[in-house]
Amino acid sequence: MTEPVADRDGHFDGAHAPDALKMILAGKSALIAGPGIGLSEDTKRLVEWLITTACEPARPLLLDADGLNALAELGCELAKRAHGAVVLTPHPGEAARLLGVTNAVINEDRISAALRLAERTGASVLIKARVQ
Repeated sequence: MTEPVADRDGHFDGAHAPDALKMILAGKSALIAGPGIGLSEDTKRLVEWLITTACEPARPLLLDADGLNALAELGCELAKRAHGAVVLTPHPGEAARLLGVTNAVINEDRISAALRLAERTGASVLIKARVQ
């Protein structure tokens, strides 16, 4: 389920990770990226590669945690370039970063926020939060 990938300074080595991942991804039917990957320029390049290249042929991709933070910095519309389905699972803070709003805006109406994020990204969106 997980594979170590070359790193540099505690983050993915953006120059070498895609080549390593190409071999690992052979025969895999879905991808999950984000938890524990950190946020660096290399991570952003890796997330962009996962969305634009690794999702072929129509391989679904779930982004969470730092995968979402990288997407927020890259521009959430990038998710529309995926060839497979994309699923985003942000908590309110990550959803706020993706939409460029405050946590309060997300928490006022999570359903509307999820719909806006789905429209901007073309992804399925599940905003995680505690029900009070």
